This record gives sequence, structure tokens and C-alpha cells, in this order.
Amino acid sequence: MRLKTVSSVTFALTCLFGASSALPADPTLDVRAAPQAGLPQDVPDTKTAFDEVSDPIPFDKQKLFSTEPPRPIGQALRQRLTFGANLAATVYCARVQNQREFNCGAPCEQSDPDGQVLFVQGDGYSDPHQSVNWLPNEKAVSVVVQGANLEDLRGLFNVLAFVPLPPANPIRNTLYTFGSNATDPIASIISILQNDISTVHGGFLATWARSYDKTLAATKTALGAHPEATKIIVAGHSLGSAIGLLTLLAFLSDIGTDLPYEYLGYGSPRVFSPLGADLVNNVVSNPSARTTYHHVHHNNDPVPHLGPIALNFLHAQNEVFLPDTDSPTALFCPGVENINCSLGRTNFTVNDHAGPYFGRIIGRDGVDCAGGGGV
Repeated sequence: MRLKTVSSVTFALTCLFGASSALPADPTLDVRAAPQAGLPQDVPDTKTAFDEVSDPIPFDKQKLFSTEPPRPIGQALRQRLTFGANLAATVYCARVQNQREFNCGAPCEQSDPDGQVLFVQGDGYSDPHQSVNWLPNEKAVSVVVQGANLEDLRGLFNVLAFVPLPPANPIRNTLYTFGSNATDPIASIISILQNDISTVHGGFLATWARSYDKTLAATKTALGAHPEATKIIVAGHSLGSAIGLLTLLAFLSDIGTDLPYEYLGYGSPRVFSPLGADLVNNVVSNPSARTTYHHVHHNNDPVPHLGPIALNFLHAQNEVFLPDTDSPTALFCPGVENINCSLGRTNFTVNDHAGPYFGRIIGRDGVDCAGGGGV
């Protein structure tokens, strides 16, 4: 989200997060102390499962509201998340938004110094900016989505319209195709039908729907122009990470799985109902979907608590938590809505929403953008 000042949004966010009483309380657990005692503070030298960026942790329904201790991420995943943070920051820069140049200073240079902006849409108010880029050093087409402008009523509506809606057809098709339980597909389909598959945050879905056709067309054009592409990357911050998740799911149906996908979200709000989040977990754990998926939450950021659990929203799995602004510690959070990670934070700090994420501030006007920040 774009935040020049916090005074215009602090009251609204504080009121919303009165819903933190919906959290599964554990009075013996002090989750506000940043990293837990006994956890190593450096990336371990030995290879762990978290070094395998391509292997998301299988979802276990019993791990909802997990209390399992988080673990330090491996170096390979850290490198990908650092890359993604820089990439997510690029779409906030004026040169990307206005000149369509992948020449925005540090964020562009540290994601791909030879990158090219192929397409841009959005106004930075009702519709966040989105870019479709060619990243030759990654051999990837990327879609990058900006967060909401909370200084504008239209931007606030996109975030605070919690009305649950059924997902659009390409998203629904992906959840059917890749999200059914392979061990019990009949029971999975019955569950989907009984629950009308899932619901999506209405503000996020409406914002996504206004832009998706152009994003899809631009991405297909980019793939046609670059047959050497080896993957599709979707990155976003805040509202942009929510739109990015919906875009990823739609792409799996509309573009297919000839190429693998990588999703990198930062400061992510909750997008789906519990059933929808469960299906997303199944999708990203399904080898046929060829998708890696991680969402990163920073310290006391309030946005990962939107939409509230009390209103029937949940995150999907594969959260990475940055528990302390002044430390490089990054923790993988087992299960879904792990109490030791973002879920357990209640002393919210709006400025934490901008990061830093692996050293990169995302969303503040002009920060590290050559040519200044955009709208």
C-alpha cells in the first residue's frame, strides 16, 4: 500500500483490528518478542528442506493455527525473496509507471539490470499500477502489481470491501483442476459443491477483474515475443499481492502449465475464505501446477490481518515472517496461520507495512527510485 502519512488510515486500521480477539489465544506465549529463544539467527550451513525453493511444504489441516516453532529459511529461498522484494518495488517507481522504462535505480538493478517494461496499466488510485516485464537474466516474464493508495477513497474501498464473492471462472477452474484432494477426489469435489467452492474478498476480486483481461493479453504477447522464457513470475506488495495471487490462479487455467510459475507476495492480506485457502494450499502443493508460492510478512504490519479471521478469511500456507526490523532473521512458518508468526502480533505499526523486506522498502514514495516515486 502507498503510505505518505499514516494519520489518515491509522484510526480505520485500529478499529478493524479489534477483531484480533478472534485469534486463538495462548496466554503463555509472548509472540511480540522477536525471534524466539533457541532459534538460530543465521541461515544454517547444512542443506534443509527450505533450501528447495521448488518444494512447498505439504498442507496439513491439523496445522491450522499452528504453534510449531518457525525455522530459519535457507540461502536459496532468501535469495529468491530478496529478488522478489526488489521486483515488487519497481512498480512504485515513476520511470516504470510513466516512461515504461526498467531503469528505476536500485530496485530495477537488483531484480534485473537488463529488464524491459513491456506493458503498464493502472492509475494508482482506483486501480493500482501493474507492469508486465521481460527479465532476460531470469529468462522470465514477470507481472508486478502495486499496492493500494490509502490516501484515496477508491483505494480504501478496494481494501475494506470485505463482502465475500465467488471467484471468477478462470480462478474457479484452477481450484477445481489443481485443488482437489488427490487422495480423496470425490470427497473433495463434494466439499467444493456443498460450499459453493469458496469465496474471495470482494474488493480484491473487483479490482483484479477490472485489469485482468489486459494483463492476460500482455503476458501472452510477452511470451510470444520471448519463446526463450523459462518461467512466469508474479510479484506484488499489499493489495498487489492479493491481485497477484488471483492472477496466478487465473493464469494456471488461461495460460496453462507449459512453464512453471513463481509467486512472491509481500505484506499480503488474506484473500480467501477457509475453503478457498485450503484449495490454494492444494494447488501450490500439486506438482502438476508447477508453482512455487511464498508470502512474506514483516514485524508488526497490520495488513496481513486483513480480512479479519472473524469475517471468515484465512491465509494460505508458506508464510515467511520477518520478526524484527533491525535483524536479518527470516523464518519459515509451518502450517497455516502460525501463532508464532504474523498471526500472533497485536501491537500494530502501520509503517512496518513498507518493510524493509530483505533490505528493500516497498511502497514509500521516492525511496530508492531513480527519477522519484510514482503515484
